[in-house]
Amino acid sequence: MNSIKLALRLDTFLQVSTILFILGALIACAINNVYIGLAWKAFFAVGAIQTLSAIGMGIALHDSRRSRHLGFTLAYFIGLLLILVILRPFASSEYAGTISTAIGSSYIFGIPAILAIRYFSMTVRDMIRVNKMRRSFWDL
Repeated sequence: MNSIKLALRLDTFLQVSTILFILGALIACAINNVYIGLAWKAFFAVGAIQTLSAIGMGIALHDSRRSRHLGFTLAYFIGLLLILVILRPFASSEYAGTISTAIGSSYIFGIPAILAIRYFSMTVRDMIRVNKMRRSFWDL
């Protein structure tokens, strides 16, 4: 029980710190567009940490919700690859700006943000639930 509590606390701490890193990177990017690379690195960091967390916690806790999260993440990457392959011929057309803006906004920022918020809330709920559990004799 204590190892699960520690793992969930560490997981939540890492996610909060990378989310704060994203917010800082987005603020820096809004001030000066030179920091766009920092924002991309921050988004990649949160995705990598949450994916590794979902793998580790899914194996350790046998949690089907984390397995579903990994499935959604895999579906996102497959969809991204398909969109890049399918839309490549349209890159030189007159609709390229509209297509890339609409898909880029939703697929590059929207869907990963939804996945990140969903996984973060799942981790926080699990941490709160585990910390409220009463200790038994066997947990000593």
